[in-house]
Amino acid sequence: MAEKDPEKLAEDLEREVDDLQERSEDLKERTEDVTKEWERKREDPNVPGAQPPEGDDGAAAAEADETATEGDEASASKGD
Repeated sequence: MAEKDPEKLAEDLEREVDDLQERSEDLKERTEDVTKEWERKREDPNVPGAQPPEGDDGAAAAEADETATEGDEASASKGD
């Protein structure tokens, strides 16, 4: 394997760092844009399925999941 010039290697690594920083900033911007779009859609009553559930604290969804799981377990134990 050929030895690389340390200065050339340093330049290559600096370019890679710059590229990764730029990609990171682009991803951050895209994430912010998607978040804003989702928030806008949740406020629009004409977008089906985007409105937050009543009380939008996440408790209602968690409770519904928990209830569904308990129902599945009860059905499974009755079959035994």
